[in-house]
Amino acid sequence: MQAAERIGISHTHLGRIETGVRGLSITMAKQIARGLQYEDLGYLLGLEAGEDIAGTDFFGDAEPYEDTELVPLSPKIQGERWRIIQPRLDLIGLPERAIAFVDTSAEAIASLKGLEKVLADLPSIDGKSIVVVRQFLPPCLLVTNSSGINELPLNVREGDAAIRGVIRAHIVVD
Repeated sequence: MQAAERIGISHTHLGRIETGVRGLSITMAKQIARGLQYEDLGYLLGLEAGEDIAGTDFFGDAEPYEDTELVPLSPKIQGERWRIIQPRLDLIGLPERAIAFVDTSAEAIASLKGLEKVLADLPSIDGKSIVVVRQFLPPCLLVTNSSGINELPLNVREGDAAIRGVIRAHIVVD
C-alpha cells in the first residue's frame, strides 16, 4: 500500500499490474519508476544493460506498411501507411490488421479535432520509437473504444506522447 501511495495509484491497481491482470504501459512504467525513485527504467523492468525491449510487452500499436501499390479509396487522402497490430480502437471501426492512411502534415495536426483517431510516438526507454493508436480528447490521447484493452490516458501537454499524424482512412486487407 505504501508503494502504491508513492506511485499515485490504488493498491488494487498496483496489485493487478504485479499479478499480470492489468498490462503495463510505458507511461505507467515511468510513473512507477518515478514513484519508487528508480533512475533506470530498464532495471525496473528487469532488462539487462543494453537489452532491447523488443522481446518484451512494450511494442507499439502500429508498424509501417511498405506496400506502395495499396491506395486509399479517395485520391484526396495522402500520407503514410501503417498496419494496425493492436486493436486499441476496434469498437470504432479500426480493427487489427487494418492499413491506416495517416496524414502527418503540420496542417493536419494543427487542425486536429476531438475524438479523431491519431498515431502518436511515445518516449522510448531504448531510443526506438513506439507508435500508438489513440483517440484525441484534448489534451489527452485515450483508449476508450476497445473491446479488450484499457489503458491510462496519455497527456500530450505533459509530454507523455507526441502526435505523429491523423488517421484519415483505413482499409482491411488479409
